[in-house]
Amino acid sequence: MVREIIETDTICALSTPYGISGIGIIRMSGPDTLRIIGEIFTPSRKRKISEIWKTHTVRYGFVMDDGKFIDEVLVTIMRSPASYTREDMAEIGCHGGLAAIRSVLGICIKKGARLAEPGEFTRRAFINGRIDLTQVESIPAIIGARTEKSLEVSISQLTGSLSKKVNIFRNKLLEILAKIEYQIDFSEDYGELDNTNLVENITSVISDIKQTIKTGQAGKVFTEGVRIAIVGKPNVGKSSLLNLLVEEDRAIVSETPGTTRDSIEAVINIQGIPFTIVDTAGLRHSSLEVEKMGIEKTRKWIEKAEIVLILLDASDDLDELDFQILNEIKNKNHIIVFNKCDLPSRTGKENLPDFFKRSIIVEISALTGKGLPELHSAILEKVYAGSGEINNAEFFLNIRQQHSLEKSLEFLDNSLELMKKNITIDMVAEDIRQSIVHLDEISGRHVSEELLDRIFSRFCIGK
Repeated sequence: MVREIIETDTICALSTPYGISGIGIIRMSGPDTLRIIGEIFTPSRKRKISEIWKTHTVRYGFVMDDGKFIDEVLVTIMRSPASYTREDMAEIGCHGGLAAIRSVLGICIKKGARLAEPGEFTRRAFINGRIDLTQVESIPAIIGARTEKSLEVSISQLTGSLSKKVNIFRNKLLEILAKIEYQIDFSEDYGELDNTNLVENITSVISDIKQTIKTGQAGKVFTEGVRIAIVGKPNVGKSSLLNLLVEEDRAIVSETPGTTRDSIEAVINIQGIPFTIVDTAGLRHSSLEVEKMGIEKTRKWIEKAEIVLILLDASDDLDELDFQILNEIKNKNHIIVFNKCDLPSRTGKENLPDFFKRSIIVEISALTGKGLPELHSAILEKVYAGSGEINNAEFFLNIRQQHSLEKSLEFLDNSLELMKKNITIDMVAEDIRQSIVHLDEISGRHVSEELLDRIFSRFCIGK
């Protein structure tokens, strides 16, 4: 049903953000695209839309409705199959005012197009074989890229870096499966198999998939970023540290304890990695309801954060509240930060509980900026320790893709166990087939309509 609609309908949508702007781009795709353009567009040189209008060329003119001028536009034609969807496509560049956009879009619908569903242009590109599902899922990452490196990784995935890996695994497993099935069909001793080479080949694929998972997890650091929570007792300098990290005044700095009663977020870029930094409410006992709510949000942020910066006052003795906070955070991935090192020191590493003396410890002054490069280095050390493949990241894995790779691995591991136990080779072959099925989930060769609906529903209407 869905495929029939996609093959016969012509769709249109605004591809640029809806609102007042210099230009609005209306995109159209489907079998009636050229007919509709021919009916609504009048070139400035009065030429009709025909075969002489070459693909991937632009013409200037006017959108007309029954002889009435609607807007001055540029129209780009992309003929099938050399288009984003592999269908006939057109893009109308009109003025970006609300009235102009509504009028041009309304005329397209009046002439036979329908409004596109979310992600339908990209869905057609997928169904028509122009891109696979890994490339589809790279598009939101490109749009949402917050650093040049995250854009680089996402573009690499769009051009097929992950697809190529998955296809290599698939082809190797198909070769293994062909050998097993030949043995099943022609072996005189059915059920027995000289599996020395098969074990080596399967083990090699397992190793390569595991390496791909590591690399993909590292790539996800660039596309999804890392969450950092700054925690500590009130008036220890959390807001000042946030302002120092983002190099602007995002948080109110006051001598009054408990000024921050809600979480304040900012995004910074350290060597291409986007970090979401959260200045949290100071942890302490409070009878004020609004402050208690802020402290509860702090604890939730601590749970979500990949790294916690535990901020301590180097100019004052550690007190009971400091030790309570340290005890609460000790099982999180953390960095100890001694602030106010521009003042005479009264506490340091030697005053920490034994558990924390092995932690990464940085001394800074949020007031003067002293120690900021060292803090950057400590944060990166934490990230790289958890993602050893980060320097080689050319793609990323989302939860769906990683799950499919892990399921593929499970069946390959099981096939090795079966061979060790001399189980009949037809069962080994079935495990290899199931492993291939899970690889095909990644590329979209084997995927349900329900999953496609879920993936494309996250796209905007014009993409």
